[in-house]
Amino acid sequence: MVFSRIYKKIDDNPKWELLFHNAIFFAGTALISAFNYLYYPVLSRIVDVPSFGEIQALISLFMQFGVVLTAFGYMVTNIVANSNDTQTSGRYINWLEKRVLLFCIAIFAILTLASSYFGSEFKITSVWPVILIGILLIINVPATSRSFILQAQKRLGTLSIAGVVFAIGKLFLGVTFIWLFTDDVFAAITGYVIAQIVMLAYVRNKTRDVYKYSVFKSVVQTSRKLSDDHITKGHIHYGLAILIILSGLALLYTSDTIIARLFFDSHTLGIYSGISSIARIIYFVTASVAAVLLASVTIRAGRVVNNTALKQSLLIVGLVGGGVALVFTLFPEIFVKTLIGSQYLDGSEWLPILSLVMLVCSINNLLAIYQIALRRKKTIIPVTAGIVSLTIGLTCYHSSIDQFIGVFLASNLLVCVLLSMEIVLENKRGKDSAKETAVDRIAEL
Repeated sequence: MVFSRIYKKIDDNPKWELLFHNAIFFAGTALISAFNYLYYPVLSRIVDVPSFGEIQALISLFMQFGVVLTAFGYMVTNIVANSNDTQTSGRYINWLEKRVLLFCIAIFAILTLASSYFGSEFKITSVWPVILIGILLIINVPATSRSFILQAQKRLGTLSIAGVVFAIGKLFLGVTFIWLFTDDVFAAITGYVIAQIVMLAYVRNKTRDVYKYSVFKSVVQTSRKLSDDHITKGHIHYGLAILIILSGLALLYTSDTIIARLFFDSHTLGIYSGISSIARIIYFVTASVAAVLLASVTIRAGRVVNNTALKQSLLIVGLVGGGVALVFTLFPEIFVKTLIGSQYLDGSEWLPILSLVMLVCSINNLLAIYQIALRRKKTIIPVTAGIVSLTIGLTCYHSSIDQFIGVFLASNLLVCVLLSMEIVLENKRGKDSAKETAVDRIAEL
């Protein structure tokens, strides 16, 4: 009773609400991260270095294609956060969900047909794990919509439990299948897929009361015409903008283990993938802050409230992400040996600069999410500039891992500067978004 009164008082105070939700989701995410990164130390000790590099590359491949799902998820959160009508928002989500599922089925078909090409080009020894990545994408469509509905409703405890279910599942099943099967890479990805199915069952059950649609039952049916085609087009344009932005950001922080396979040998790739998996802790341990910011920043809230939320979020990312980056920089060999084993010590010198790359990526993600929440499509420009910089840089400088990482760092720093300038200029214009309703802003799209 006392706790519920305290919760209500905090939840009604905008100054404390963001920090409170961050604390809840951060605690859940910390637990998820612990199980997620237990996955890598365990796998690095039961498979050889080249196989570990393959598993990392396949997970990165999934994350590249999975950007479509993340964009879809952000659209779901934005629709729920800016709508008071559950029935209408549910229809929009269902309409989008069916189309994303069809898109992912098309990707699955492409991956299946081109699995041999992907295998040879990126040094993957078997085609079956590539095909499993396509299956994983399809399963993730309904899992994504329901997870982001929970996020928009700020049911962060339930969302955290779902993440723990997936993290424990992929670890337990991955280890079990590696023990049972001869192909370590196929076994690990199979465990990943089944863990995702279990997680889908959980979030589906938790959102059944507010979202009754079943995408797998309705995808073959004729789409019901929405009441306002103009608003529907607005959602599509907004979704495409998110997709471009997130695709660019994903390339800048997750594509390294894939692109590196074009330039270096299998053993070096395995070591680099191990070090990269440690540095990526910084990104994922701060990802919860961006998730809370996305659900907290709304068009109707106004510039002052939204800017306060952004500043608080940046402070949290700076303290948490910066703290982790600092200890990785001071004691790289200890963390490499502890987390993934002594066979990866040759790459410990790369951990400090990779940690800095991931810290900058975390800040970029936060700045981009803020702009996405406010439906500012100009964010495409800084992200595109970063991709152009990365492409030119890697074309010219890829003879060593140090050069390779340096190009990623320079490109992410460019994006960070441009995104910061964009937000500062928006604030200087003094446009208080509280004067615009969510409907008015959508109509402008």
